[in-house]
Amino acid sequence: MKATVFSFHRLTLLCVIFIISGCATFKQQLKNIRGLSKCDFELDNIDKYISFKEHNGNIWNYVVSIDFNGMNPNDAQVKIANYKLELFVNDNHLTDLKSSDEILLAANETTTFNIKAVIAPSNALDILWKKLRNKRIEYRVRGTFLLKIGKISKPISLNLFKYVENGDE
Repeated sequence: MKATVFSFHRLTLLCVIFIISGCATFKQQLKNIRGLSKCDFELDNIDKYISFKEHNGNIWNYVVSIDFNGMNPNDAQVKIANYKLELFVNDNHLTDLKSSDEILLAANETTTFNIKAVIAPSNALDILWKKLRNKRIEYRVRGTFLLKIGKISKPISLNLFKYVENGDE
């Protein structure tokens, strides 16, 4: 009979630890969301170039490399994960960029991070043709971030920035 009581107490203890750790995770996620809402992001630089070094089966690719600065005024670091960025050129969807790594914004600092889009030649020819003819090219990035609190998750989409090249026609 004592073994059963011990097992019951052990099970109860494990349930309490699980509930407390779940609450702690929930509180940490809410703290991260509050912290993220106070952060500011700015576009630092966009590099566009043709690359022969990407290993994806194409002889060449058009690469758009975007540098951001994330300013975190909070006393704790903020974590950004589970995001997808969509790159549009002249309102045509060009490619998706999905997160593979977390972005950690250091507390009370500005963190620079880079996101790179590798675009297949078939999608890049229109951009290159407009560049050669000095026509207007509008880059737009929309981000979808997965807001996750416990087992509940909700995607949130935001237009992050717009960049116009050759604005004078």
